Amino acid sequence: MSIKFGTDGWRAVISDEFTFANVRLVSQAIAEKTLADQKEKQQYPN
Repeated sequence: MSIKFGTDGWRAVISDEFTFANVRLVSQAIAEKTLADQKEKQQYPN
């Protein structure tokens, strides 16, 4: 099942699409993106 984001954020039905497994997936993706952004910022400082 795919995770869909709308203009107000994650749009899902609790316990159908908004599950612990999907929360883990989104949390992991946010963490990986944040780390990648920080590494890039350190590599190319202003």
